Order: sequence, then C-alpha cells, then structure tokens
Amino acid sequence: MIITYGKAYTHSMTKTSIAVNRHALKEAKLASKTLGLTLGEFVLHSAEYFRKTGIDPSKPDIESPYKVMKELEKRVGQVVAYIKTHEQEKLNPLLEQLISLTRKLDEALNILPKSERFDQVVKGVNHHANLLVDNHKKQMDFLRQSQQKISDENKQALAALVTQQKAIKEAIETKLRGKLF
Repeated sequence: MIITYGKAYTHSMTKTSIAVNRHALKEAKLASKTLGLTLGEFVLHSAEYFRKTGIDPSKPDIESPYKVMKELEKRVGQVVAYIKTHEQEKLNPLLEQLISLTRKLDEALNILPKSERFDQVVKGVNHHANLLVDNHKKQMDFLRQSQQKISDENKQALAALVTQQKAIKEAIETKLRGKLF
C-alpha cells in the first residue's frame, strides 16, 4: 500500500492505495516509524483498533481517560471509607463493651465474700456470668462471621474494581499511544 500526498497511486507490489493530505501522511509515517511498523501495517492495526474498541476518533465527545481513572479512584476511595467507618462505628464499640463487661465481671467475682452463706449467690453469679460469656462468644462469632463476609465481599468488589482499573489503564495507554502519534 502506498500513501502519498495529493493523489493516490499503487505500487507494483500492492493492490490498494489511499489519498491523504500532507499533514496526515507526515503523522502516519511518524507514528508507524515510532511503533516499528510499516505504513500499511500501521493503517491496518489502527483500523482494527478502532473497530474493536468502538471508538470514533472523528468525534470530539470521547470521554477523557484521565477523567475515567479519577472517577474509578473516587469510587474505590468510597468503598474503603465505608469499610473503615463500619469498623469504627459498629465493630470496635462492641469489642470495647465486651472487654469492659468481662473486666467488671472479674472484679465482681474477686470482691464477693467466700463464706458458705454466700455460696448460693456466687453460684448464681457464676451461672449468669457463664450465660453472659456464652452470649458474648456467640456475638463475637457472629461479628467475626459478619466481618469475614463483609471482608470477602469487599475483596470481591476490590478485585472487580482492580480488573476494571487495569482494563481502563490499558485502554488509556492505548489511546494515549494513539494520540501521541
């Protein structure tokens, strides 16, 4: 394929030609040389790229890759902020309450007298303490399961975002390489 300024003509070894202005020819030669392609290969790969991506370079309303990346970064930041807020507002206060109750229970058990007439009181307190401990264990198990579930969901969401970000990054790099030439 031969691309020339002004009129189109064919070389004896090729079957197709296209006519472009001087500026377009200069840009195409520069881009193909930079990429290490022949002019024909450059035109072929360019056409294939635009067909695959669905990008119409003649339209000025193409969304900026930089803008898309900033929006993606913003969304990832929102997910991380939500996770931190959930931990601070829900999980940490529950853990602090459990620690406080356990400490108070230990202190109360140490203060109780050891005489026989208070054995029944001690047994009752121990029974209720065991119920509290069991309840707290169940709550902690539930909290761990909830936290694990949230963590797994967040990991999946982050993995999806990372995959999207990589795809966008590749698209941006491809677009930027195309725009530089």
